[in-house]
Amino acid sequence: AKAVVRDVGRVLGLPYGFVDSIAKLIPFELGITLDKALAD
Repeated sequence: AKAVVRDVGRVLGLPYGFVDSIAKLIPFELGITLDKALAD
């Protein structure tokens, strides 16, 4: 999920630091979905 957030941020042209701070909010859990990350 973290990689997806970073990829989307790159495609949208958002600053890396901003996208990275959002990606760091996602818990480190193998195979976590964005829905589950939002629920946590």
